[in-house]
Formats: sequence, structure tokens, C-alpha cells
Amino acid sequence: MSVSGRTSIMRAAAIVAVVSLTCILACGGGEAEEKAQALETARSWADENTQVVVSEIVAFIASGIPGASLLDDLIAEQVVKLLTWEFSDPVKTGEGSYAVLATVSTSVELDLPVVGEKGYRASLPFNLRVDADAGEVTGWSPDISQADVSEVE
Repeated sequence: MSVSGRTSIMRAAAIVAVVSLTCILACGGGEAEEKAQALETARSWADENTQVVVSEIVAFIASGIPGASLLDDLIAEQVVKLLTWEFSDPVKTGEGSYAVLATVSTSVELDLPVVGEKGYRASLPFNLRVDADAGEVTGWSPDISQADVSEVE
């Protein structure tokens, strides 16, 4: 084979390598952007659905503390002021679809008959199904199995 023939083959191989690397990097970047969009969508859902979340966590707190169901309004007032969120990394479940675990935490101070004044910390995870392409949460449910309410000293 001539020198010019080998040079042409090497040039073609270099072009294929550059094009392949570019495709690999571009494809990986697309998924990273999708994950970022899924996380942003989950955060927006949390901001836009405060009342739903407060209702769910108040019901959970009231069910876990004897006598607390009588104080739903007081609990709700405190919960709204002290909500904090943590979000898991989005997990791809399909084309453009992700699962995100969004955990809300709060603290409340209650003065209960017989028990007296006590502080409680509660957390309630929500399983969110996110369509990153559409930028919307397509489904959600509280995960009671991972929820927690405990007395704070």
C-alpha cells in the first residue's frame, strides 16, 4: 500500500474516532440535562403544592401522636412555617421519565392534654413520577413506609 493510501486510511480512522467521541459526549450531556430538568420539575411541584403537602404531613403527624388530631389547625400553622425539602437524584425509569424522592421535614411544638408541652420532628417522603420532556409531575404518592414522627427533647 502506498504512503498516500495509508495516510487516507489513518485520516478516515481519526475522523471516525472524533465523530464517535463527539456523539458519546453529546448523548451523555442530553441525559444530564434531562436529569436536571426532572429535578427542577420536582422542586417546582413542591413549591406549587404546599397545601397538599401540608395536609398530608398534618394527617401523618396527627395519626402518630395521641391527642394531636384535635390540634390540626395549630399543627398546620407550624408546619407551613417550618417546611424543608430534600430531593434524591432523579432515577431514569423510561424515555424522558424519572422517579424522584422528595422528602418534606418539619418540626412542631404541641401542648397536649395529659402529655404536656412537647416538640416533635416529622418527615414524609413523596414518590414523584416526572416527565422531564413535558416538565411536569405525572404522579405522586406519600411513602408512609419511610415516614417518621418522633419526639424531640
